[in-house]
Amino acid sequence: MLMVLFVVYLAVQVLLWSLLFAFGAWLYKRCRLRALPWLGAYLVVSFHAEHVMNWVFVDRLIDGPMPPNWTRGEFTILLYYSDLIVTGIGRAIMAVLILAEVTALLARVTPAVDVWPFRWLLAVRERAGLLGAALLALALAEPVAAGAWWFIHSGSWPHYR
Repeated sequence: MLMVLFVVYLAVQVLLWSLLFAFGAWLYKRCRLRALPWLGAYLVVSFHAEHVMNWVFVDRLIDGPMPPNWTRGEFTILLYYSDLIVTGIGRAIMAVLILAEVTALLARVTPAVDVWPFRWLLAVRERAGLLGAALLALALAEPVAAGAWWFIHSGSWPHYR
């Protein structure tokens, strides 16, 4: 019974991600949204980076050695807040990219609408590749930042047993 539920769950997940990918490809081809591939890549990379962090650090935080002069709770909070900072910056860049695309679509579809307060977003859209690369770098930096905190305070890299 559990195997059947698991297979159904996997089938639903494959269907969901296939539909999202197909819609994203159609939307990109139809509207030429420059930030869409970067946003999709960010979602994929950040999803996997989160699992890497959980795989490596949860085992260490539960019963692994702690850095000297730190309690388990203090160090967990330090890792959590450093992750929140990196994630927050990534989400802010993602929001700016989405707003830039919406502004560009609005300016293209309805020229009568004046977008002068948001004209700076059109310039941001021209640099979508740079911001997208920064977004991917931040997604990859999440586990690296947590590992760096661990190394700085304990003197060794976390490892999986």
